[in-house]
Amino acid sequence: MNLYWQVYESKMYIRFDAIYDVIRQYLLKYYHCSFYYNNYLLLFHVIYSRLISFCCYVVFIIRINLGKIRLQIKNLNLSTNQNASLISSR
Repeated sequence: MNLYWQVYESKMYIRFDAIYDVIRQYLLKYYHCSFYYNNYLLLFHVIYSRLISFCCYVVFIIRINLGKIRLQIKNLNLSTNQNASLISSR
């Protein structure tokens, strides 16, 4: 599960990095400030990276739980079909 989480997190980071890069380019172009020398922008970078990590984790947990729910529904449908076939065969 840990390896699966790392792969999933890296895919999400690629998506969010594109958004982050657009924001960084906008700030550099219109406000003429370097991203790593301005304290506020550095703080934004730290908060943004932590927020991305948290969002990735939440989405990952939701997807895992939805998978478990789908599996339980599938097993319930299979057992219901088996019970129905047993009743009809009698």
